[in-house]
Amino acid sequence: MKNRKLNLIFALLYFSISLSLFFTGHVRVAFFFSLFSVFSYFLYYNFFWKKVSALSKNLKKIENGFFEKSFLFYDEIKFDKRNEIGELLDTFDKMKEALLERELELNEKNRFLEEKNRKLLEYDQLKNHFLANISHELKTPLNAIIGFTELMLDEVLGPLNEKQKEKMERVLKRSQELLDLINQILEINKIIAGKSKIEKESILLKSFFNELYLFFEPILERKKIELKLPDFNGSEKVYADYKGLKMVFSNLISNAIKFTDKGFIEIIYEDYDKDGILFSIKDTGIGIPRDEWENIFNTFYQVDSSSTRKYGGSGLGLAIVKEIVSMHGGKIWVESKVGEGTTFYFTISKVMKEVVL
Repeated sequence: MKNRKLNLIFALLYFSISLSLFFTGHVRVAFFFSLFSVFSYFLYYNFFWKKVSALSKNLKKIENGFFEKSFLFYDEIKFDKRNEIGELLDTFDKMKEALLERELELNEKNRFLEEKNRKLLEYDQLKNHFLANISHELKTPLNAIIGFTELMLDEVLGPLNEKQKEKMERVLKRSQELLDLINQILEINKIIAGKSKIEKESILLKSFFNELYLFFEPILERKKIELKLPDFNGSEKVYADYKGLKMVFSNLISNAIKFTDKGFIEIIYEDYDKDGILFSIKDTGIGIPRDEWENIFNTFYQVDSSSTRKYGGSGLGLAIVKEIVSMHGGKIWVESKVGEGTTFYFTISKVMKEVVL
């Protein structure tokens, strides 16, 4: 459209000049000027403007991803290589060939990466399948060991002396720790595979925490650590998955007990916003360095990963906690000071509001 307007302006200019010369008596001059104008326009249009327009058109082909190897500016536009525009076209052809080679190289790399990604997904699925199978295979004999050990400790199969009880309690404790580890592996495997689901219900917090306290009471007494709970009036509720919420608190309280040798653990409950609750689990333990605050939520991560570390654990607990909190539409974070203690914070809904996962 712009080319047509420009051509029309030139035509009108030449025509007006010719008319002016004709009406002022310069008929011969007007005739030759008209011939010159037509000849000049012919040369201009065929040997310059037409080819520049073709150049612009073909550059747009490259802009739109047209990279056929057979396409050359010379063949399309047919400029003499000896002049400046011919040299320009030669430069464009070399640029086009370089772009074509680059595109082919990128396509090859993309195919390579797609194939690698496909294989990684296959390996990941095999790994998840293996973990699920081996975990179930381990749970069956382990449950039998725990069951028989509890029978022996209850002296159903006959009386035990103090030394025998001590040894059987050690067997029971280690077996339960191994079972917890297997359950954590199964849970993180389900979360990664997208098979973990939550079923929300209304949970009375007072009875929920009383049950948690009874579960941890023996180890709290053994370590002489106080567990401080909120002073509930009996009506406070949250809307959450009971099993998931219990797993969150069990992991956080277990960690607090593990890393606290003296002092207390305190659970604080407060309104977070209109529809949410903020829970915090505070301890007076060893603390976590500032540069580790983000890392501790990664799967299998240990702050102390050496073989001689003092505290055990799989590095799965906090990763599971983070995923469960996220599935509830909440968030979790930590604040800590080495030598003084750690506080974990997480939010959860207190109303019947569904979360889109």
